[in-house]
Amino acid sequence: MLEKFNSVALGVPAQQYYVRCHVSVERQVPVMTDFAVRLIHLAEKIEFEVFREYFGLAGHEANELVEVLKSEGLAQDSEGVLSLTSYALARFVASNDGVPRFTRIVERQSHPIFNLLTFSPLKRARNGGYWDNTLDLNWETAENGSAHTLDHASEAFHRHFNDIERIDKDDENKRAFSVYKIEEISSGKRFNVPVPMDFYIGMDGNIEYQLEDNALLPDDLKSKLTQLTADRVGKMVTHPDFFSEFPAVFDDSVLRRYMREVTQSGASIGGTMTLKTSTHLEFSFSTYVKEVHAEGNGEIYDAGKSQAVLGALYMPKNLEKLLKGLEKALRYFATNRPPETPFPTEMFWVIPESELWGRTEMLKDSVFAISKLIEKEWGEAVDIVAVCNAGQSDRKDSLLSKARLLLNAGFNDVLLGPSPAMSERFEILVLPGVHVSALYQWKTPASEFLCVPIGFISEHNKKLAKSLTFLRKVCTSKLYRAFWGNSDDGDGNRLMLNDVSPSEFLYLDGFVKVEN
Repeated sequence: MLEKFNSVALGVPAQQYYVRCHVSVERQVPVMTDFAVRLIHLAEKIEFEVFREYFGLAGHEANELVEVLKSEGLAQDSEGVLSLTSYALARFVASNDGVPRFTRIVERQSHPIFNLLTFSPLKRARNGGYWDNTLDLNWETAENGSAHTLDHASEAFHRHFNDIERIDKDDENKRAFSVYKIEEISSGKRFNVPVPMDFYIGMDGNIEYQLEDNALLPDDLKSKLTQLTADRVGKMVTHPDFFSEFPAVFDDSVLRRYMREVTQSGASIGGTMTLKTSTHLEFSFSTYVKEVHAEGNGEIYDAGKSQAVLGALYMPKNLEKLLKGLEKALRYFATNRPPETPFPTEMFWVIPESELWGRTEMLKDSVFAISKLIEKEWGEAVDIVAVCNAGQSDRKDSLLSKARLLLNAGFNDVLLGPSPAMSERFEILVLPGVHVSALYQWKTPASEFLCVPIGFISEHNKKLAKSLTFLRKVCTSKLYRAFWGNSDDGDGNRLMLNDVSPSEFLYLDGFVKVEN
């Protein structure tokens, strides 16, 4: 069993080129043209008058036929003597049955996109600023990684012309089959093309990553991407692992079931031999997957109010679980909330400190789907707030850059500031008093750098109370709130950055329910 737990868009540097060229378009020539070419080929050279008399044409009719032959690049006229061009003669040589196949040459404008490593063509990416949030690879160390000259592009246009035609034209009848001549070529702005990479985990905890199937992605680029991704993953920042604390923080009975004590012993050498033992908790991942996710859905527990989750929340299978559970919780809250409890106006997504988190448009789609569901059920949308780590000494432009990516992903506000100790791997998505999703970026035994999100979605009162305690702790450590707003100088909508006070989150206490 392999479980896909995350997808990441790799940033492949690319450049678009403008190419004005003449291309060969295959077609069946008129019978008269075909017969005239065969006659000239048989005679090798033929005088115009003999040619006209053979066909029984009037003078102006013969002139028109000769002009057609010349415009098609099939015949040439030298002082009244007709002969075939080298192009037409080549059609006879290239034919296996002695029957020439002719083409016409037309002018074409093309706008191919080449990756700047192998100079093979790529599909056009969808427009949208959120694609800026790709995982950048170390292309500078790759062979020819900086090669982006017009000479490379010109050679690549000839070499990959058929692939370019397949990318640009779905109708094969509209495709040309060869480049006759490049008249002009120029380069546009460089940018990143997102290429999705999927991450899988097996029951033994080993991790695999695979490029999404794409017939138009060249094999040489696939190989290079896999190599560079492995290099990039091996250089990611790691954080201390406190997974054993996660089930305790949220009082999760399912995860506790698979935590077992492991005792290690050793010897210290001194004047005498003394044995030392230490005990720590270890997660039985294989057993957890077999028993909790065997059917692929995740165990339901806490009297039907919680469900186990494996993988990122924005992955389609988990998003479906999340929306289903959230819908149920929204309806329950709307009809059963105490009169003194208001409807929450903010939903918080505390983001883990993982370089692989949220790097595809699946995050944007998830934020949109959650917002629309709440608006549909309650008649009014809530603000969805991203809560992410930022260093206390981070520069303002760095804070704005991080915030802009999340705002482009659909978040209404972004809270930035240091994370509390031991919380770097925690992730929660909580609508206060209504619903919570909590995950931990579990470090697999097979990899120091690749982590798998493991946790639950729940509407259980105790888990909701625990999540608000955690949320208060995280939010009160933040220093700034970023959002799109109107500036005082009249420049209109712009990215704003305000200071945050811990008192802004005191209202969260009003959503804590006491468990009987």
